[in-house]
Amino acid sequence: MDCDGSDCELLLVITGELDNAKWIEILNKIAEKGKPAHLDLNGCTVPSTASDGSIYYSEDGIHGTFDPRNVTEGEDGKALIKTLKLPEMTFFIPAGTADNYAFKDFTKLQSITGNRVVHVRGFAFYNLKALEEVDFPNVDTILTSAFEGCVALKEVDFPNVAGMDTHVFVGCINLKTVNLPKYFWVDGDERRAIHPSLFEGCSNLESIDIPLITFIHPGTFKGLTNLKTVKFDNLTVLEPATFIDCINLESVSMPLITTIYEGTFKDLTNLKTVDFPNVTVIGDEAFMGCTNLSSISFPKVEVINPNAFAGCTSLIEVSFPSATRIYEGAFKNCTSLTTAIFHAEPEPTSYDAPFNGHPLGPWLENHKGPHPGGHFTNEIILFAVDAFRGCVNLEVLDVRNAWNVYFGTGALADIGNHLDIYLYDDIGKPYGGNKSFGHPQLEPFLGGTWGEEDTDYSTIGVSLESINIYVPNIDSMMVDNVNIYTDGDSGGNPDDLGAGYRGIEASIIAIYNHIFNKTHGNSVGIPAVNIISPIPE
Repeated sequence: MDCDGSDCELLLVITGELDNAKWIEILNKIAEKGKPAHLDLNGCTVPSTASDGSIYYSEDGIHGTFDPRNVTEGEDGKALIKTLKLPEMTFFIPAGTADNYAFKDFTKLQSITGNRVVHVRGFAFYNLKALEEVDFPNVDTILTSAFEGCVALKEVDFPNVAGMDTHVFVGCINLKTVNLPKYFWVDGDERRAIHPSLFEGCSNLESIDIPLITFIHPGTFKGLTNLKTVKFDNLTVLEPATFIDCINLESVSMPLITTIYEGTFKDLTNLKTVDFPNVTVIGDEAFMGCTNLSSISFPKVEVINPNAFAGCTSLIEVSFPSATRIYEGAFKNCTSLTTAIFHAEPEPTSYDAPFNGHPLGPWLENHKGPHPGGHFTNEIILFAVDAFRGCVNLEVLDVRNAWNVYFGTGALADIGNHLDIYLYDDIGKPYGGNKSFGHPQLEPFLGGTWGEEDTDYSTIGVSLESINIYVPNIDSMMVDNVNIYTDGDSGGNPDDLGAGYRGIEASIIAIYNHIFNKTHGNSVGIPAVNIISPIPE
């Protein structure tokens, strides 16, 4: 215990029974030296005469409670303890209040270790402004405000905590990382959630990994302006306002989420990577304005709603293997986007299934055809109004699995001078007799809610000067009647550009002539169309 240098710190290792008298002796010696102390009580045991008024006691002779409040002497010594290892058999840190809590006088305590601590009760370390590290590997319950106001606490790693009460980390302004692999709080609707007050005021929190929760209440992350990484392996519901203040959020992983609601990540300009392997629907403006979003993974998305990725200027390539509905402005002004891949494959349904929701429903109901598979789902990919408008670097649109592709007004406007389009291979798929069940078509759809009567076709792709259309087999592939709706009514009669059969090259060129030249009185230049076959590897 000798320490005579001006910069030295005390190292004390204490063993044997820890009664009140021994505790007072330790504190007095620390105060006498006047030096910061590192106190190791790991080898101490509960005195046989201890009671609930002792510094260290046990109600059952096994599970110890360490309560420094039970000895009022030695305040000066407590204030010099810098690190503390609790007695080996300490299981409980007792409850207190904001005015009277277990470690109230430990004003310089930076680190505390308790290998067997299982319960940290209310206000235990309240307002300990020097506390930086807590090592309780077996703690399973932490109660109200236990670490509230611990402004120096930087990391929380409680691998066995299952339950935490309210306000546990309120005001921990320097807390940066949280790892709580077994934590969840059961809310009033019996959902596993994070208590909304748990991280209130933790303005420097950067990383959260809480795998067991299934729900996050709106406002849970309010004010967490430095949050960068979140991972929730079992979250099933993500509310729209969850990350409203998280302006520095960079990475999100939520493997069980199926819907991203309107505006959930809107204008989070530092968001770079997202991982949502089971999302099927992306809501309006969900990622709008995420200017640093560069990597996305949405293997099951079927619907991309209006402006979902508008203004995501760092996106370079997008791949949606299941998406068939890409609505208004979905990728508008994604100025770095070069490649867009949509590989949803048609799936047969029963012959008598209605075409509810199908863009050409009324017409298709009267032209069901003889094919035994009946109707098909996902056979049409719809790029609605302004879907890719302003994607000035878009070079490749790969829709090779789609039966039909529809473009709304302005879907390909202002995308640059050249575009490669990869079309569907329908060779060898039976459609009764010797006909294949479908054919590649590129048609603008201007009926119902997707367009208006007399819409100007010239805005569909006005900037294009040349188009390469890649098809599997130009010699054997045939196209049935080429239909383009122009009357603003999905149930009306299409303009027929040819009766019977046409070779694919003639048909596609006819379609593009129609798209770029039928302008209801206006005239536009028609881009050069090159048909290339077979599709390169």
